[in-house]
Amino acid sequence: MLKNVKIRHQLTLFGVFVVGLTVLVTGIYLILLTQIRSKSDQAAALNSAALSANDAAIATQYMAYNLSSYSQGHLENHEDFTTHLARFDNAVAALNASVVLNSDERQKLAKVADARTKYVQAAQTLFDATDTYFRSSSDTERAAAKARQDQTWTDQYFAGNNLDTIFSDLVLTLGARAADAHTSLQQIVHDANLVGLLLPLLATILSLIVVTSIRRTIAHPLQILGQTTAGFAQGDYSHRAAIEHQNELSELGRSFNQMADAVQLRNTELSELNRSLEQRIVERTQDYRKAHDEAIAANRLAQENSRLKSEFLTTMSHELRTPLNAIGGFAGILLSRFGGTDYNAKAENYIQRIRANSDRLLQLINDFLDLSRIESGRLELANRPFAPIELAKRWKSEIGVLAEKKGLEFKMHLDSALPDKIYGDEEALSKVAINLLGNAIKFTEHGQVDLSLTCDNAHWQIVVQDTGIGIPPDALEFVFEEFRQVDQSSLRKYGGTGLGLAIVQKYIRAMGGSVNVKSELGKGSTFTVTLPYKVNESFAVEEVPQHG
Repeated sequence: MLKNVKIRHQLTLFGVFVVGLTVLVTGIYLILLTQIRSKSDQAAALNSAALSANDAAIATQYMAYNLSSYSQGHLENHEDFTTHLARFDNAVAALNASVVLNSDERQKLAKVADARTKYVQAAQTLFDATDTYFRSSSDTERAAAKARQDQTWTDQYFAGNNLDTIFSDLVLTLGARAADAHTSLQQIVHDANLVGLLLPLLATILSLIVVTSIRRTIAHPLQILGQTTAGFAQGDYSHRAAIEHQNELSELGRSFNQMADAVQLRNTELSELNRSLEQRIVERTQDYRKAHDEAIAANRLAQENSRLKSEFLTTMSHELRTPLNAIGGFAGILLSRFGGTDYNAKAENYIQRIRANSDRLLQLINDFLDLSRIESGRLELANRPFAPIELAKRWKSEIGVLAEKKGLEFKMHLDSALPDKIYGDEEALSKVAINLLGNAIKFTEHGQVDLSLTCDNAHWQIVVQDTGIGIPPDALEFVFEEFRQVDQSSLRKYGGTGLGLAIVQKYIRAMGGSVNVKSELGKGSTFTVTLPYKVNESFAVEEVPQHG
């Protein structure tokens, strides 16, 4: 019994020592960690503020570059200026939200709002003057715009230089403060590491003294318990600790045995659960395979339905073209009064309407036929040389009559770098261009339609631009989809089936190119076709893949 009490007291002494040492170490480390966290947060906030100031300075330089490029005629830099202005505002907002700025830095930052306002006003004036200079045809207006450019350029330079100076100073001061905070943080970490080395050494020495004094009284029972736990750890859950005495270690042995009983029971339950899960996995795998097979079958059925649909459209289109050609032909014969046919003005109007509607219906059927050939994979593209300049002139000759009837101005711009010959499918390109030009004329009531051909080392482009009704932003997402119109009012007013642009896109993709559109509602649209630059026979004939 005395021996039991001695063990308890020795263990209590050891426990008190461990707890005291733990409290001491924990207290020291908590103090150091608090200091480290504070300094780390301060350094991170200063670094973030310095980065924001640097970002604002960079944005200012980019805006200056955008203004310089815009004033020289690179009008696409207006959008870049807006982007960098937003970047500038975000950086300033981040600086205003920072809590580490001192009073001097706050005073510098307070000057930014007024400098920004002056800078943006000067930039807008420069934009307006530049737009007038490059877009006005009046020499007087251009001279006045040039004078405004020169004066405004000086104003924005001083305003931009003021902003750049403010943020350059902020970058330097915040960077220096961040470096100081980082140095202080390194010193605290060094102190913490030193304490961390000394405290474990002291704890080791004291622990050896205590362990040596109690080892004899508890070593043997713990050795037996260790052997039992080793067998238990190897997976033999039948091992149990032998209980020889009624002391603290015997309580430990009983607790271990209770744990072993619980673990053995839990292991049995887990084994049963594992078998149940394996069965579920087998069942789920079978269900997945079944669903996979069904999905494959459904996909094959969809492909077959698509093929049958395309074949049906092709067949029906050919069947309808024959009588429509006959109707158009007979209407043409009647209009030419062939064979002495006589009729009055009212009858002539009816015949003209018959011919116009038969031509329109024939064009719709041709669109369906082109679409069905593309989707069924039976469209082949020719690879023959053609003269792009002569082809563009032919397009203008064919479609310019429609523009003249509506009182529209038709302009054509041809790049002098265009070669004499390009290899490709002349007929397919004509369908694309006539379709785009026809749409431009159809949807333009006043103004002009422009046709441009340009080229570089790798690509050449067909650009069709109009001053028509434009396309709403939400409609740009589906403008190239089949059977889609911008709205029902345009369908009633302008007609069409919504196939033209879909056919254009499929033709261009088949030729290895791309087509995109930019439009502003009420101001017009610009369609740009980009094609690979082929001046030899390396452009192989391509079949359009089938679309399901």
